[in-house]
Amino acid sequence: MFSKARFIFGNSIYAILNASLIYAVLTPYIRSKGIDPLQLSTIQTVESFFWFVFMYVSGIIFDRFGAKISFLLGRIFDFISILLLLNPTFYNLILSYICIGISKGSIYGKYESYMYNYLSARNQLKIYPRIAGIYYFFWDISLSAMAFISSILLKNHDYNFLIYITIILKIISILSVLFFIQGNKNSGLNEFKNESIKQIFITIFNCMKKSSIFTYLLIFYGVLNFFTYPLCLVIGDMVLVDMGWTGKEIAKYTSLIVGLMAVGTLLPITIMPKGIKIKYCLYLSILQMFLMTISAIFYNKWLFISSAIFITFTFALIEVSIEKHFEKYSDKKIRGSAISLSISIGTLLRMFDIMLIGFIAKNYSYHLGLIFVVAPILIFLIFITYKLRRADD
Repeated sequence: MFSKARFIFGNSIYAILNASLIYAVLTPYIRSKGIDPLQLSTIQTVESFFWFVFMYVSGIIFDRFGAKISFLLGRIFDFISILLLLNPTFYNLILSYICIGISKGSIYGKYESYMYNYLSARNQLKIYPRIAGIYYFFWDISLSAMAFISSILLKNHDYNFLIYITIILKIISILSVLFFIQGNKNSGLNEFKNESIKQIFITIFNCMKKSSIFTYLLIFYGVLNFFTYPLCLVIGDMVLVDMGWTGKEIAKYTSLIVGLMAVGTLLPITIMPKGIKIKYCLYLSILQMFLMTISAIFYNKWLFISSAIFITFTFALIEVSIEKHFEKYSDKKIRGSAISLSISIGTLLRMFDIMLIGFIAKNYSYHLGLIFVVAPILIFLIFITYKLRRADD
């Protein structure tokens, strides 16, 4: 028997335990160890590469063997990455970020598919936007809280103290997967299981061949994921550190941005539970990146922060609206792999742009690097808006 309250509780616990204290201040922590801009970009590009690869690997695991194995794999590698931070040599940092990349590839985009499939098996898809919004709310609130707590703890403790607490949280997070995520046999999800890995790729290819809208939705969803988290919180941290901000200030910035992102999840939960049209998602994104481009040109931290607030506040609404439209053009058996393919596009952008801004910053400045990162996104969004002009028909 389906229990909405129990399902929401399990989702909330899983979301809360995604967060980590040390992750909120990784950039200033690494810079404090004498890592230069290009080395920092190299480390984060390595993470993005493994994130990209394991988006596909874990998507196949998700669609072929179920969500529980994929999530457990991600949690274990996440735990290993934190252990490696205790001895932050350059090579240990690379290994740590490899594990972080594997972990993110195994987790990101999959839980939404798990929730969607679980509700679909119980004929409860009408509540998906609201349930997804609740999940994002608790995830973002947890990230914001961890960043805020980090800023407080750093007043009297060093970074290692944050790492030790994070290790404890990661152990609990592994246990949460075992207790709260059900396997296919127990959750009624066998109908979403694919017969073979080959069948997954064939189905995705046929969906893309049948509908160009599906293809462009995947691309838009991937770009959206890039200019939210990586741009505002990864590249954003680099830029703000370059402007002279400390680890405590970065933690407060992260807490603010993610906290407002959590508040933004209330939009699909309460005000717009059915989401919004694709064209409105695109118009919002163009306006956001136009403002971000202006902030890059003037290299003003308050304009940048204001643009980041606008982007992250509406992220959940745009995200669940796009996810809802996927079902019109795709097959329910390849949601995990399709979402993985989409987010991997954002991961490729992350990988390229982090290296780009690191290279330009080392040889010129972060100011010029930021312009080269954000301006092409604005141009691309205008192009993708033209391609998706009939998505709501």
